[in-house]
Amino acid sequence: MNSELEALIDPQMRLAFAGHEDGGRLEPFSWCGAEQGEFSSFSLIQSEGWCSQMEVAAVLSAWQQPEQVGAVGGLDWLLPEGDPAEIWLSAATQATHRALDAELLDLLQSRLQNLEALKLSCASEACDSDYALPLLLGQIEETWLGIAPSVPVATDLESSPLRVTPLPMGSPDSASMLQLQIQDLLTRRGSVKIYGYYGGGYHQTHNYHLVQAAGSTQAAAVEALMQATGLLRRGQFEAFQPSSAADKAQLEPLAQRLRLLQAQVYQFSFWDWEQAYILGEALETAADRTGVVLRSRFTYNP
Repeated sequence: MNSELEALIDPQMRLAFAGHEDGGRLEPFSWCGAEQGEFSSFSLIQSEGWCSQMEVAAVLSAWQQPEQVGAVGGLDWLLPEGDPAEIWLSAATQATHRALDAELLDLLQSRLQNLEALKLSCASEACDSDYALPLLLGQIEETWLGIAPSVPVATDLESSPLRVTPLPMGSPDSASMLQLQIQDLLTRRGSVKIYGYYGGGYHQTHNYHLVQAAGSTQAAAVEALMQATGLLRRGQFEAFQPSSAADKAQLEPLAQRLRLLQAQVYQFSFWDWEQAYILGEALETAADRTGVVLRSRFTYNP
């Protein structure tokens, strides 16, 4: 870790996303390329212990559970009494989705190589979240394809303690016939509403649907998929935006140092957890990263 950068971090300073009551403290973070390998958003979540294997057949059940229960992550304690938003799916619609998912899996198993199922879950000591993102990933010729559901967000991320300039996403190549077939199934499946925090005046519902993304490597495909689902937001770090001018002044030396490093923000959203890594290339070697991480959690408080 760059000692000059670390000396600028005040462990008492809090930077919370809107409605977040847990966490919110900046912590030093570093990545050693010689020990941890090439840096990417995918290798980052793997190093944090947020990626595990699933059985391929289990993914369909995981995709369908939020729809069947009617709530984020299939968490029935989120359900308000009596379906006040009138969004619960009929048995017929659920059966249609199961049939489309089975057709999708048959297509993927017949066309993709190295088909695997992954679960992305911020379930470390730093998070302890119930939310997980199940995805399918495989390869066809020189292209990797991934499919996963959209990620709900517990609070308005427009009110952020970070000012970030979004980075343009890479333009996809022309869609292959397989991608067009996949998209047809996803379009037929459509989007549905599920409940989030609905009591206590929050009245949250979320659009839930499956998306696909592609990349030239496994890591690139997973990053594109995380961005398509809403799990990952990437951007160029510009400044801290704390709640008071005094806090902003105290943080400005750290912000200046991060701008000098041309730090980028990798913000991972696990429904009620936000994990924002602000990292630049270390001056010693381009394979290393140095910076800070901000972990912030929404706490339901009716």
